Amino acid sequence: MINNFTMKTNLKKCFSFFLIATSLLITKAVAQSVQPKGIYAVIAIDNYGVYDTNYVNQIIANPAVCGLTIREQWRNVEPTEGNYDFSRIDAAVSRATLLNKTIQLIIVPGFYTPDWVLSQIDSCESFLTNPDTIPAPCGKLKMIVPYGNDGDDTLWFPLPWNSLYKQKWQNFLNAMAQKYNGNSTVVSIALGGPTSVSCEMTMPEWWKYWKWQNILKLFYPLGDQHRNSNLAFVEEWKNSIQLYDQVFVNKSIIVTMANALISFPSYSSEAARDTILEYFKNVNYLNNFKGTQTSGLMACHDYPNDVEKVKELTLHNIKGGAQFAMPVYSFPNEMGCDSCGGTPCTGIAPDSAIRKVLAVFFDSTSCGNTFGNGTIGNYQLNYLQVYAPDINYANSNSTAQSLFIAASNCLNGCITTNVQEKNDNIENVLVYPNPFSNSVSLQFPANNYKIKIVDVIGNVVIEKTLNSKLETLNLNLPNGVYFLQVKGDNFIQTKKLEVIK
Repeated sequence: MINNFTMKTNLKKCFSFFLIATSLLITKAVAQSVQPKGIYAVIAIDNYGVYDTNYVNQIIANPAVCGLTIREQWRNVEPTEGNYDFSRIDAAVSRATLLNKTIQLIIVPGFYTPDWVLSQIDSCESFLTNPDTIPAPCGKLKMIVPYGNDGDDTLWFPLPWNSLYKQKWQNFLNAMAQKYNGNSTVVSIALGGPTSVSCEMTMPEWWKYWKWQNILKLFYPLGDQHRNSNLAFVEEWKNSIQLYDQVFVNKSIIVTMANALISFPSYSSEAARDTILEYFKNVNYLNNFKGTQTSGLMACHDYPNDVEKVKELTLHNIKGGAQFAMPVYSFPNEMGCDSCGGTPCTGIAPDSAIRKVLAVFFDSTSCGNTFGNGTIGNYQLNYLQVYAPDINYANSNSTAQSLFIAASNCLNGCITTNVQEKNDNIENVLVYPNPFSNSVSLQFPANNYKIKIVDVIGNVVIEKTLNSKLETLNLNLPNGVYFLQVKGDNFIQTKKLEVIK
């Protein structure tokens, strides 16, 4: 059974489900897809009303960070029907592109469906007094939010199989696909299903199977096995798994597991989860890579045991990742405690908690004993999502930073984006010496380049056009890391500079 504290404090992700591909999308070969790799900092844009540019710039500039995991709510991106505001996501994408880093994208519907959608869906509340009304002309209920910032609040929840809800969500996903399919800075899309507040396999009030039995009676006749099982939710997940590969191209499609579907005695949440994962493992993907992750990673891994499932699926050509259950910096005792339901832990330092969580994640991989007394094994993990406060903590704490650098190395470092994919057939820009103290030389394959140097928090140090193949810049900069962006007619390159005096 899920630990209620963990469910309420995890800051989690996305949800999606039934959608239909449009003929406007151009299918490309899966070999061209870009996959997430390395450490990603989780930026929960939906948690604050204003996109904090300086904060995000400080997070993504950390050398251990390969990109950002951006979480946003559907209602924020499509406040009115057909009018999309991707500006906060685009700000992160632009920043990542400049630094040659990448983006994992999560949009949360479910409880965070726009009001203009919910207003068009009739309530099922009155029908529950006579739950054998079939089929009930309704599609939403007031339900308790299971976790997150709104945990324990009661909000309208659109039932995942409601046709109007599915159609509006499908329209949004098609718009998102049209915008980001061709942008290789965006490397993954979180896939959901019949879920509520994240992309995990969760439902609200999952422990009240008797309540869900009555809800399902509104849509399935007497004797139908859907009435007393997770079958309806499993079917929706299967639809999503198949259709995401048709809607999106050149992405990694991530299934985020959990054990929080409905706890039916006849068809348990765990059995439903395993059925979904088995289907995902075997389905043929033509246009994208497949990936799985757990978003409940902590030192105690008695629950969720999903980290073991993730590792097992990596043996079937499925990319594996995980997300910290909550920020270690804010909850070091909860994240670092390995007693698994025993006496609560106290006095755990954030550095120690980070090390313990990394030891669980990398156990049975080639780095199995890097962070503790783990086992060396053959599992190959691809990425790890860490909340932004932990990266911010590492920016000023050398021990935490060294742990994340080591973790990034264990994940084989960062990938490159479309910026460098376009550079395969040209001579690289040469920078020397690097590190340097006062002056640096730049050698270009041709004339006429625009350059920009920015510091780690995004301040532009210099921006100018150069007209020769060899230029020497005399710079009086403080010690530290900077980023050089070079733009030519057909390409962009970004290189790291280091000033040491």
